[in-house]
Formats: sequence, structure tokens, C-alpha cells
Amino acid sequence: VGVTSAQDIEEATKWMKQMVQEDECVMPLGMTAICVKPLKVPRSDLVRIGKATRKDPAVTLHTTMEQLRSDSDADALVAPDKNDWVQLPAQIIIGNGISWALSIALPLFEEKGRLTYIKPTPQKELTSLLNGFPPVVGIEVKDDVAAIESTAPQLGIGTVYLNRFVELETLMAMCGWLHHSRSRFAVSYIVLGTPLNRLSSTVDQRWWRPFDTMPEALRALLLFDVKWLHVISRVLVVCLREEVI
Repeated sequence: VGVTSAQDIEEATKWMKQMVQEDECVMPLGMTAICVKPLKVPRSDLVRIGKATRKDPAVTLHTTMEQLRSDSDADALVAPDKNDWVQLPAQIIIGNGISWALSIALPLFEEKGRLTYIKPTPQKELTSLLNGFPPVVGIEVKDDVAAIESTAPQLGIGTVYLNRFVELETLMAMCGWLHHSRSRFAVSYIVLGTPLNRLSSTVDQRWWRPFDTMPEALRALLLFDVKWLHVISRVLVVCLREEVI
């Protein structure tokens, strides 16, 4: 965000639509897997980002309560204990994780252990790309969509309204899911017959790095999350189809 040229964004938009069409030719599902990696910051940081100008676009963020309490910035010290926290969509990745994936990362930079957000100038091409997303499927995707739509204007992205979305939990319920646990481990073990160690891919507060600058291991984990959603959603739809027919 704020770095990629308008021409490159337009090419990425065309490429995404082509890849979605190819996935639909293989299995017409009408939805594409999406994974949003959040960055937790106090609401006051989001307000400060919204007030940032082109002359002074840099905003130092607080990712821990200790940073919030020790910071000398008066704007950030307004009732630290009562300052509610919000989720910024630090990394958005859509695709199947097998043959293609499109990653969108916020302009975040780290210096001396602190993250800085550089508020970009709005690009209509980026807004069109996000608004042109196909219907998406994911775990708790409703919260992800809400996070993107509610923070995009203040982040300097513009007004974003994503297309329709489907909760993976809804698909599970429609297929007759009777188990109390809906964790990724349980879903993966029961639906696919393979265990999934989710603890190995937590990487707290580190998903903000652009995809091409991530260590190879983190890139593999991110692609696996999308691939897992892609495979699980399609298996569930096949199960649902068999139940209906």
C-alpha cells in the first residue's frame, strides 16, 4: 500500500480476476479463500493515523501496553488503561495458496523496536482492487471484513466495501457439524483426516512485513493458511452437495 504503482495494481487486479476464473473452471464454488493477519494497536493510534497529513504522514504505533504507558506523546497517553484496542488489517492475502495468491500489506516500518505507519495518498486503483474482490470465505471472516472496511478510510486507503463473504463455520453447520470444538486442529483432523499444529504459525504481531521481505518460513506459513482454507471450503461444499442430492 502506497508503494506499488497504479499500473502494477491494475495488472494485479486483472491477474486476480483471471486466477479466480481459473479456479471456478476447476470447481465452480463462487468464493475465494481470504486470510487477514491483524496488528493490534490502541484506538488512539488509529485516530492519529486519520489525522496525519501529507507533510507529516509518519505515525509511531504502540503495539504493547508498556509502550503506551511509557510514551511521552500526550495524545497517546489519554487514559491508557481505558484505551480500547483495534485490529488493523496488516496483511491481506487472497487466493488458493497452491497456484496463486495476492498479498496486500500496509506501509509499516520498524525502527528501534517500534513500528511506524506511513499514511499513503489514496489510490483509486487500490480501492478498486479491494472493492473488486470476489466473494470470500474464511474463519471469522465477518470480523476481518469489518476490520478492513472500518479502518480503510483512516488508513488512507479510501472507502472500501468488500463483496459477499461466507463464514467457514456456517459451511460446517450446514454440513451437519455436531462437535463443540471448531478449532483449526479439530476441523482439519475431522474433515481432512490430518492434524494441524496451529501453535507453530501464530507469530504474534509479526505478520505486518510485506510478503517479499518475510523470511521463507513465514511465507510458507502464510500460504499454507490460505491453502488450508481453500481445500477445507471445497471439501465442505462437496459434502453439502452430497447431502442435498
